Amino acid sequence: MERRSHNSWEVLLVQKKPVRVLVIVRKLNKFFERSDASIKEIALQHLHEEDAKTLVIAKWPSVTTMVFDLFNNGYDFQKAHNADVMDVIAIDLGPKQNPKITKMSDLKKMEVNASVAEFHRLNGFEVQPPFLEDHRDGKVPAYPNPRL
Repeated sequence: MERRSHNSWEVLLVQKKPVRVLVIVRKLNKFFERSDASIKEIALQHLHEEDAKTLVIAKWPSVTTMVFDLFNNGYDFQKAHNADVMDVIAIDLGPKQNPKITKMSDLKKMEVNASVAEFHRLNGFEVQPPFLEDHRDGKVPAYPNPRL
């Protein structure tokens, strides 16, 4: 019987433990102009998953990033301004046909989790995810009621 080896990110999915996913779509990619829902669907297809909780969508002139959670049944909106300690899978939908999918290092994992917590803090308790931060066309995000 042939045995298939798994990438470290695949093992996370097989274990079905909570995992955060960072999707990076660069301007040179054919998906850059697609809707957020379409980008999420493409990312989930690459992970062989069907659904996820979208937390953050950040749009810049040359890149769009999206963060969503898989298997995170313990997500608590009231406490989400405190950084989680979750593994993070990055999907880079660069200009090439096949995406680059990796499990992020501990340092990068901490950065992504801290960033998600900061989005919760900045947006306060009135705004529910997904949080949209749009920096295109000279826009500057405003946060009128951050969590203290």
